[in-house]
Amino acid sequence: MPSQLTGEITTLDRDGVGVQAVFTWLGDRYGHSIYAVKAGRATPLLEAAPPPPLQEAVKHKLEDGRSSLLFTGSDGRYWSATLFTLSSVNFAILCFDFACRRKPNAELPSIAYALADGISATPVDDYAVKLRTRDGREFLLRSAELPTSIETASVRTCRLLLTQQVIRIEPLGSPHVSTRETVQWRYEVSAFAAG
Repeated sequence: MPSQLTGEITTLDRDGVGVQAVFTWLGDRYGHSIYAVKAGRATPLLEAAPPPPLQEAVKHKLEDGRSSLLFTGSDGRYWSATLFTLSSVNFAILCFDFACRRKPNAELPSIAYALADGISATPVDDYAVKLRTRDGREFLLRSAELPTSIETASVRTCRLLLTQQVIRIEPLGSPHVSTRETVQWRYEVSAFAAG
């Protein structure tokens, strides 16, 4: 029986500006939305559409005391995800770490997000999209690196494709694979303080 956690994970800088992910049970999986946060008020940025098949959830504390969320699920492929936060005085970052085990030569998995009303998106390059709220706050959705080895430490793990009101995140598959059947990728949503 799937666990039915309804929860959130939030990261804030010293000025109370940051990013939040909220998870809700949708009947057979967790849906999630990403919010911009300022002074305790949350503004919708992105909504997973459709959400990946994350069906089991566990809240977890990292060694340094930060909270993380762990997910697993299946749609014929085995998915796992870890969400954790990074923050300092000038930035707040929400990290999404995904892995998917699939049959050999099967299509790579992907994750798509619909832009919330009033959010504009501008591609920076194939690896990043700048998000802007109606009140002018800017956030960055970007591909991130996975710490797998010295040779691949600075290699991006996914690319971002922006089409109309949807951002699709596609893993690159290599060099961050332990087998041909398992693909790993990481992306981040960040808020940076002005000045």
